Amino acid sequence: MFFYSVEHNLRDNAAKIGEHLHEINATKLGYSSKGDRPKGKGFCQRDLLVIFDEAIKIKDYIEDMPDILVLAENVGPDKVSDLTTNIIYEELLEFTMGIIAKYDLNIELRKKRKWIFDVDIQEWQKKEILLPCIDNDEILFIPDKLTASYEIFSYENVYNQLVYPFYKTNTSIHGLIRLLKNNEERPDCKKIKEKYPIRRQTVREFKQQYTDRYKTYKDEMIKDHWRQ
Repeated sequence: MFFYSVEHNLRDNAAKIGEHLHEINATKLGYSSKGDRPKGKGFCQRDLLVIFDEAIKIKDYIEDMPDILVLAENVGPDKVSDLTTNIIYEELLEFTMGIIAKYDLNIELRKKRKWIFDVDIQEWQKKEILLPCIDNDEILFIPDKLTASYEIFSYENVYNQLVYPFYKTNTSIHGLIRLLKNNEERPDCKKIKEKYPIRRQTVREFKQQYTDRYKTYKDEMIKDHWRQ
C-alpha cells in the first residue's frame, strides 16, 4: 500500500498508513550517532510522510524499501527500523513468544489493548493482546538479521562496496589515472572520489547508468544476508 501510494502520489493514503505509528521502545533499538544522547523524539505519522515525500522525489529510481533506504535523502535506519517494527509488530510478538516458550523464560504476560497494523487488509485495528513485560516494561525480541539489514542497505555501504570499486577498476570510463615512475598506470583514487563523491546522488546516478550492476549487487546482498 505504501509503494502504491508513492507510485500514484497518494499522500492521503500514506497518511492513513501512518495514523497510529509510534516509537516502539520495547525493541530497545537505537540508531543515534555514537556519542549522541537520545533526542526524545518518537516516531509518528509525520516521519512516514517524510519518507513518502523523499520517495516521491526519486520514485523513478526506487522499487522497494532497500532502494528508499539507499537512495532517498533524509531517510536512515532509524526511521526505517521504526516503520518496519510498527508494520510487522504482530510477527515480532509471535517471534518473541516463540523465544519465551523455547527457552522457558520467566517473563510476565500482561493483557493490553493496542493499535495493530493488519498487513492482510492494510488497516489499523485495535486489539487486545498479551504482551511480555520485564519490570513493567514491554519487551520484544527481534531476529538479528532484521536489525542488521537496516545498516546493510545504506548508501555508504553501496558506495564503498559497489560504486567506488567499479569506477576504480574501470578507469577507461573516466580516464582518471596516474603514472608511476616506471610509466605503469594506476587509478587516481583521490580524483575518482572527487568526481564520484560518497553521496546518495552518486549512487542514484550509478543505478540509473548501470542498472543491471546495481540490481545484481542488491540481489546478492539480500541473498547472502539471509543465507548467513
